[in-house]
Amino acid sequence: MLRVLFIKPIYFKLIAFLFIVSISGNKLWSQKHQNFEAKFTMMERNTLKNTSMLMKGNVNFSKLTNTLIFEINFPNVQKWIVRDSILKKYEGDVVISESVLTGYQDLVVFKELLELKSNDFGLKQHGFEMSDVSSQDGTVYVQWTPPPSFKTFVKYVTTAAKDNLLQGVIFTDIDDKDFNTTLFEEYAYVDDLPIPMKIVQHFEAKEEQIYKTIYFENVQIR
Repeated sequence: MLRVLFIKPIYFKLIAFLFIVSISGNKLWSQKHQNFEAKFTMMERNTLKNTSMLMKGNVNFSKLTNTLIFEINFPNVQKWIVRDSILKKYEGDVVISESVLTGYQDLVVFKELLELKSNDFGLKQHGFEMSDVSSQDGTVYVQWTPPPSFKTFVKYVTTAAKDNLLQGVIFTDIDDKDFNTTLFEEYAYVDDLPIPMKIVQHFEAKEEQIYKTIYFENVQIR
């Protein structure tokens, strides 16, 4: 478990970049693992707007087509399809909305699930350099310095791993404020991949502070 749980503010484009490129370029994913399927429950609470949401359904990610599909059955029956940064929402066969994912999106976190073997969140692959390593109570904390393209708004990133499993990622801005935290919990092995059955997120934007928890059940890797 990471020690820091409070974040402000979030930089949307940075997080979206890291999620999307890590799923497309990570070589640790075995060729036999082409699909991720699971039942999911997502709970979200916005403390500044005093709103909350509960969503349930099934999720499928295909490596071959780079497509993420949500079959939502609660609170409304809908299908959400994400492909090539385009999100389409369907009711039956009718498209009810279409949007371009230009910043951080909750959906892309699902893509990262099959990349957690690296324990560095894809940072090394994309130019981040290890600058410090420490340990406490069996957890190894690694501090990563960003490449020049990120140094205007990111001072460093911290990853935490225990028992060779990624526990969380914290992004810290140039004012030494943690602006995004993602925690990976309750691991289970599916095939030969460690999959967190619970993901906890906390991020804060200008007019919202959101706490999100995602649970998985009946995970299948093909």
